[in-house]
Amino acid sequence: EGFTFYTEGQSRIHADMLSMILSKKYDINNIKNYEELLNKTNEKGENSKINIVGGLFPGQSTNAVAAMAAETFGSDLIINMFSFDYIVKNFNQENSETKRISKLNYVELNEIIDEIEQSPGHYELFDHSALKFVKRSKIPVLFLNGNNTDNIFDALKGGDIGTILGEWELIMSELF
Repeated sequence: EGFTFYTEGQSRIHADMLSMILSKKYDINNIKNYEELLNKTNEKGENSKINIVGGLFPGQSTNAVAAMAAETFGSDLIINMFSFDYIVKNFNQENSETKRISKLNYVELNEIIDEIEQSPGHYELFDHSALKFVKRSKIPVLFLNGNNTDNIFDALKGGDIGTILGEWELIMSELF
């Protein structure tokens, strides 16, 4: 049980920085390559509470790789850090009136990502492969702005930030 973080963009660098920040307060596992992923998968009962995944497979979505790792580890939650405070309606439209979406289901997220152009290395929010993994495994995903490290600690304390996909209340009641 635990959390799986994944970082977007220059994901390996971001994962290393996040590991340095969180290791001061939490038992973390920074998975840096495929071999480490396999080794940690074989040690299921000995996993850290927090697994950090970023940039394992060139040309593949970090979202999908992190979701696969979270499913493999039996993680309770994925925290997906991106460049926004939360998901909004009209996510891909510039200068449109936006409204925070605090919680959504798989169908709603699928509709949002259907409207966003996706290509290798350019998944602004989440991709369909990752969505399939989290839907199948029913792992909630918390989307939050990773530019502010306070958001990460607030999330780990159960704060009301970002946007949640899935059964957040159930997970938070079990963890905290």
